[in-house]
Amino acid sequence: MPMTASETALPKTERLELRLLHPDDAAEVSRIMTPGVSKWLSSWPANISEQDARTKISKYCKNTEDKKALTTAIFRREDNLFIGSLSVGLNPKDPSVGIIGYWIGEEYQGKGYLGEVLNDFVNLAFTYLGNTTLEAGAQIENHASFAIMKKMGMKPIGKKSIYVSSRDRDEEVLFYAMTRSNHCT
Repeated sequence: MPMTASETALPKTERLELRLLHPDDAAEVSRIMTPGVSKWLSSWPANISEQDARTKISKYCKNTEDKKALTTAIFRREDNLFIGSLSVGLNPKDPSVGIIGYWIGEEYQGKGYLGEVLNDFVNLAFTYLGNTTLEAGAQIENHASFAIMKKMGMKPIGKKSIYVSSRDRDEEVLFYAMTRSNHCT
């Protein structure tokens, strides 16, 4: 197993490259974190400032180095353009469970980008973090996210209300899960 995140070989495809999310990505995160993206995310507010994005990303970087998370930026290889993020963070109450999160800027959605890197990223996250289960949740209306979860091989495990810091309220979320042993590599 790699010693540090920087020693980890991140997935590449013909169209995409994953890199560790870095504070220098803050301007691009700020650019594409629109209300249409943020409405589906629990912790990224719409129209986040570059400085606030940099602060948030710095925390994600620390968690990645501490092996509490693996947070990546998705770049389109043809033009080296930042298009979104893919991450897994360990559940602090149960580190055998990783919670996957993902988002793509509005103008890059519907092009199959997440599906293209998902399987390799999930394999890497299980290896790097050592978790045995992966969970994801989305608002009931987020059908695109459920399609991604099903593509990963996840199955529904139930609904619960969670606090959404980006909107300062509780929201009902449907969760899906899979185990490492059930993941198709």
